[in-house]
Amino acid sequence: MNKSPNLIRPKITSYPSINARNLEKGWQLFSKGLKITISNGQDTSLWNDNWLGDGSLSSMLYGPLKEEDYMAPVSSIINLANELWDFEKSHYTLLIELLRRILATPFSLCPNFEDCIGWNYSSSDNFNLASAYVLSVCDLDWIWKLKTLPKVCLHKLPTRHSLFTKHLLPDNLCTSYFSEETCRHFLCECPRSLLFWQKLGFTPSPPPNNNLIDWFKVHSSKVNTIHNIHVGTLFLFGC
Repeated sequence: MNKSPNLIRPKITSYPSINARNLEKGWQLFSKGLKITISNGQDTSLWNDNWLGDGSLSSMLYGPLKEEDYMAPVSSIINLANELWDFEKSHYTLLIELLRRILATPFSLCPNFEDCIGWNYSSSDNFNLASAYVLSVCDLDWIWKLKTLPKVCLHKLPTRHSLFTKHLLPDNLCTSYFSEETCRHFLCECPRSLLFWQKLGFTPSPPPNNNLIDWFKVHSSKVNTIHNIHVGTLFLFGC
């Protein structure tokens, strides 16, 4: 597949037809599911291209890139002689989970094999309609439109579990009840959290099917009131 997805993007006029608008929506969805599949790594930016499938590597760093590193290709950390990824030339310390993702990424030992575009949600890199459908219905734009204080992205709360995985704490246990302090525990399972919700005047139901996104969406949209305040508003500020 050609490495430039813009070649297949439909051209939209000033007054697009329904078909043209649908094609544009389809292209936007399709482009969200693309990543660069590494072969020789020579034509892919190490820091600015999406080759791990989670966005650019630079977006996962704290602080700016050095100017000399901005255009570094992925091949700069490939040691063909040893057939291994080589981080000795990197000026940055990456989180352990990022290092593991990179180490698990295959590359080609043939320098003539060029990088190409692949589908991020299939093991074969081929487009898969079922995964595209799942991608289309998992739209979280609604969360940023909620009427509350600046938000923290779901699963990015500084829980002890999250800080432990970043090697910032010696353990991942809740300091009060010695259970693993995940987002679910922190928001809706810890007895201290449950007491907090009760003092606000209501107790959120458990997450349906262990799904925190559905749990968050259901409670943030509640319109019944307590003390003339929408329950959804109380829930958002409580979180």
